[in-house]
Parts: sequence; C-alpha cells; structure tokens
Amino acid sequence: MIEPYDHEALWAKAKVFLNRAMDPGPERAFDEQALWASAALELLGKAALARVSPLLIAEPTEDGANLLIATGLIEGTARLAAVSADLGISRRTFYEWRAKDRALRCITLPNGSLRVRRSEYQRWLASREETA
Repeated sequence: MIEPYDHEALWAKAKVFLNRAMDPGPERAFDEQALWASAALELLGKAALARVSPLLIAEPTEDGANLLIATGLIEGTARLAAVSADLGISRRTFYEWRAKDRALRCITLPNGSLRVRRSEYQRWLASREETA
C-alpha cells in the first residue's frame, strides 16, 4: 500500500497519469488528455515538495493528525478501497477472505466502514512472502 506522503509513489503515479494522457491507443478527446496531464502535473509538484518534506503536502486538520502522520509520529489508516486496489482484488473478494478469516485485521468504524492500519497491512503482506 502506498504511503500517502511518499515522493516516489507520487512520482510513479504522475508517470502513469502522463502516460494515460499521451496514450496513442484509443482516440481521446483533447479535454480528457488535458485532464490527465493536469493531474500528472499536480502530482509532480506534490512529489517535488514531498521530497523536501512531507509536511509541505499534508493537509492540516483541526486535530493535526495529517501533520503527525506526515512526520511519522503517528500511524495512519487506509480505507478498504485503497487496500483492495493495492492487492488487485475486488471488495467482494476481500469480504470473502474476511469471512474465511484469511484477510488482514481491520478496524470497524461506528458507521460500519473498515480501515486498515498501515503497519498491519505490511505485517500481513510479509507473513505471505514465499522464500525462493
């Protein structure tokens, strides 16, 4: 799972967006190409700032949690959608794994939404590594 303030991850995502903007494959309207290119430029700017200091791109909140996460002083959580996308699985598959007790541990919020601690995600992935 991508750390929210990792400059290398932002750089990689910007390259994906720029490739999508410049993709010669399907005919894209100019407006769509411009949208992908502008999103790539925003990510390039954030990547440059995050390389200097992640605090420069953290959006401040009233409790200051985002700033603390950016400095690494506290751990952040990720939404189920981000975890599923990173694993390349559907939400349905994740819930099936959870029912079979094969999924990683989650935090259930009062509204029923699930969150995953980043450290738990890394631990879970490491536990599934195979030795070559």
